[in-house]
Amino acid sequence: MKLAKVLSATAIPPLLCVIAACGAGRSGMAATPPLDAVPTSAWRPGDASLQALVRGTLRGGDERGTFCVWLAGGGRRAAVIWPAGYHARRHPLELLDARGVVVARGGDLISAGGGEAPVRRGGACMLGQRSAFFVMSDVSVTRLPAAARVTRASRARYGPCTAAGLTGSLGVIGLGAGQYTRHLVVTNTSGRACTLAGGPREITGVRRDGHRVRLATGVPRDEPSYGLAGPASLAPGQSAQAVIHTTTICQRASEGRVDDFIALDVGIAHSGEVRIDFPPGQPYDAVCGVDVSAFGIPART
Repeated sequence: MKLAKVLSATAIPPLLCVIAACGAGRSGMAATPPLDAVPTSAWRPGDASLQALVRGTLRGGDERGTFCVWLAGGGRRAAVIWPAGYHARRHPLELLDARGVVVARGGDLISAGGGEAPVRRGGACMLGQRSAFFVMSDVSVTRLPAAARVTRASRARYGPCTAAGLTGSLGVIGLGAGQYTRHLVVTNTSGRACTLAGGPREITGVRRDGHRVRLATGVPRDEPSYGLAGPASLAPGQSAQAVIHTTTICQRASEGRVDDFIALDVGIAHSGEVRIDFPPGQPYDAVCGVDVSAFGIPART
């Protein structure tokens, strides 16, 4: 199917209810929760597709009397046109594909390929925006346990840590469904207790030739905590962690491009940077962009 046809065939139907879920079943049979329509295009797996990347947290709610589903991230909401046959279910929020399979749940961190295109600004579930992201791929989910999404904040017990009193190293790697996470470990080597609050001021990549590139600034509002509880109050010798996240689902990656860095400089609030080196021959590829979490220590479960 041609892309022009996909982008022009957007369907934004009214609220619908599957017959089997409307209470018409036999007495004693449990009713299936009703389904809600979501904005969809004519795109189906196997059709031609765009290769831009969208990433955000699945959210839903009523917008002008219509139940809508969107992606949230960086303090904003993104209107989304889903593939043909997609629909949603409330209580709890679930996104279902054309086969009726649940592909994401409320609060899940989602990545998908596709492209942005103009839409009618007053259209249902377009959130007053002039454009929306047309999903043209399967939905990739980084599904974290509840403890990883929300962790109870502790109180800062000591004065702030400074870059001069910290050393950096690499922690565990997380891989799955086109997602790649890496824990960055910072250890208090200052000889005094201190607290790391919030997240890195910025993450700067260092190329082989020494050229520095800013990869991330601050922590997105909807970035998960990855099971880390902060702020991190550190006695001498103790460590805190932050998580950098990237994906392999973007147009540049699909074209075989890479954007390698041999080290990362982690900005510590108003005090400098802590350098973390990658092993020789194992650079960090940030071709699809980078997000970073707040500092914390692993939450107890």
